[in-house]
Amino acid sequence: MLGAVFFALAFLAIHMAAQPAALANVWFANAAAIAMLATAPRSRWPLLLFTVAVANLAANWALRGNLALSASFVPGNLVEVTMGAWLLQRFDLAREFNASPRAFANAFVAGGMLPQLAGATLGAATLQWYGFASFEGAWLGWYADSLLGALAVLPLALALRQAQRTGTPAKLVTPASLLFLGLTVGVTFAAFWLLSGSIVVVMLPLVACVFFVTTAATFALCFMLILLLCAGFGYGWFQPVFAVGPANPYLLYLPAAATVLPAQLLALVVARMHQLQADTDALTLVGTDTIAVFDRQGVFRGVNRAYERVFGRERKLLIGRSIEEGVDPPFALLARERFEKARSGHVVQLRVERESAIGPRVLDVCYEPVPDADGQIGRVLLSAHDVTALVDVQRELERNVERLRHANEGMQQFVRIASHDMREPLNTIAQFCGLIETDHGHELTPSARLYFEQVGSGTRRMRTLLDDVLSFARLEAGVGVTQQEVALDRTIDTVLAALDASMRRRQARVEVVAPLPVVQGHESLLVLLFQNLVSNAIKFTPPERAPRVRISARDEGDHIVVTVADNGIGIASHDQAQLFTPFKRLHTRRQYDGTGLGLSISRRIVEMFGGAIELESELGVGTQLHVRLRRPEPVAAAVAATAGTPDAV
Repeated sequence: MLGAVFFALAFLAIHMAAQPAALANVWFANAAAIAMLATAPRSRWPLLLFTVAVANLAANWALRGNLALSASFVPGNLVEVTMGAWLLQRFDLAREFNASPRAFANAFVAGGMLPQLAGATLGAATLQWYGFASFEGAWLGWYADSLLGALAVLPLALALRQAQRTGTPAKLVTPASLLFLGLTVGVTFAAFWLLSGSIVVVMLPLVACVFFVTTAATFALCFMLILLLCAGFGYGWFQPVFAVGPANPYLLYLPAAATVLPAQLLALVVARMHQLQADTDALTLVGTDTIAVFDRQGVFRGVNRAYERVFGRERKLLIGRSIEEGVDPPFALLARERFEKARSGHVVQLRVERESAIGPRVLDVCYEPVPDADGQIGRVLLSAHDVTALVDVQRELERNVERLRHANEGMQQFVRIASHDMREPLNTIAQFCGLIETDHGHELTPSARLYFEQVGSGTRRMRTLLDDVLSFARLEAGVGVTQQEVALDRTIDTVLAALDASMRRRQARVEVVAPLPVVQGHESLLVLLFQNLVSNAIKFTPPERAPRVRISARDEGDHIVVTVADNGIGIASHDQAQLFTPFKRLHTRRQYDGTGLGLSISRRIVEMFGGAIELESELGVGTQLHVRLRRPEPVAAAVAATAGTPDAV
């Protein structure tokens, strides 16, 4: 493709320059090659440059018939193409050359002005070396011809390559572009035949077309205009409007450059404006928030699609109307008051509930002043964020909270009933069983005495279960729990005093590493917590082994970790995950008595105080329970637990 395009453009330029009326040779081919190489991988450059050299030699030889003369043009053209492509690619100018007029100017300097200096210098030197032309005459003509050719072809070639890379159609041939092509040709001929070569008139179709065709189509029309001027002067259709001497024929094409360059820059500006408008529309028109803009008089200057959807008003019917005309009558006066307050420099925020075109909505509305460049309030922006779904969720949460409050009240009532009414029958059963055993024990048969013992044991077990359930229920309801600073030394002393009987019965030894720190919690609940842990440590020890329990603490920043370690039966790894599940028992009551709620209650107590409880255990060796509790804020106790003299009980 590069070879065909380069050959065609070179052949066309040489052919027009060979006409009797031709005054200069505008060189189009190098700009197309620069655009192709600048957008191609470097690995393909050797083949592409070889193609350029062959096409250049072939076009010159086909029309000039002199192989040596044709070959003398090749080095300068190769240097120009290579340097232009390298500069565009090195500074990444080919990718975004049409992003702005400044980017266009940078790309043109790198690809259409600087390389031509090097190419003209080498080309003129080569022609002089072989005796085909003087350096002075060849250099200026070469540079001017390549410069105008680059202005005509480089923007179009880069735009086509950009469209090819991105997969976006360039849209060169459209009804509008064909119309302006006809106008350009017609106005050009009229300018030279009827208006004595008024070049300013030729600019008019190009300037007008930028508002109706794509940027690439504008570049194509500029190329067609320069090609038409070259053909017109070459074939004698147009006469120069000023005298052109043999030393400076290139001056004839300076008006052509002055004609196409404004159109190219204007096309870039218009394209940039369209892009900014598209970006603005993407940010506003298609957003979910309702947006309207008012001028200083409170007249609608813009609304987005969300405003149309929510309020059922079309944009074209709102623009130019006042607030009173564009807002429903019940809200017009309030809207005007809020607008006036915003125009005075205040931000007005409120939440409203109202009917809309899409049903009842809850909106967070904001009137915000927008200052002009001079600092004066020139616009007021109205935005409304639809929070209907959020409010519905909030109201549902409030209803759920109310239902939970009623449920908690019922739970607390159940706790009160269970504390009194359910305990009373158990106490009665235990009391009468005791009376029967005391007063009539001698009359009972051995089997009857066994039955009464089982009734008493079941009653005691039921009372223990009831106490644990009530404790668990109170913890879940958070009844009467207030956090305070608790000295663990005193807490552990209370626990050991309560467990003194069971410790003596099992010959248990509890070692406390003193002093223990102060933590954040509730004293009675922490007593219950450690009583459960120490009681379990004593209870779950084989009968043939004397229980050994060690209580210690260590400092971990904002937390205190209290460890209760024992030498009990331990827990298998596959059972550890379910150990804290309420009512979950790992052993039968014949082996170890209990309700299965002790560790569940312990974990709930720790979590209430913002802590955690962790387990380490080895089957047959023992268990370590690590209780993480928060340090008081501010710290009112020892900074950390330090190792001290063991206090054995």
